Amino acid sequence: MTFSIGMIVTLASGGPEMAVIEVERESILCKWFSEEGSKFIVDSFPPQALVMQTLNNVIFVAEQLVNFFC
Repeated sequence: MTFSIGMIVTLASGGPEMAVIEVERESILCKWFSEEGSKFIVDSFPPQALVMQTLNNVIFVAEQLVNFFC
């Protein structure tokens, strides 16, 4: 799978939705909210560990972000 900046992904094993912020050959840098929703976390993962989310999940995450900042 090819990843692009701005894609919403999760770990294949599950976990929070994350935004792709940088794409390198061996790693994908992602950013997401902490479980408390009070801060951003940034970490990198091998591409094989990530799966892209569907449009419905992306809309849900966008709504959460709007509610958090408004």
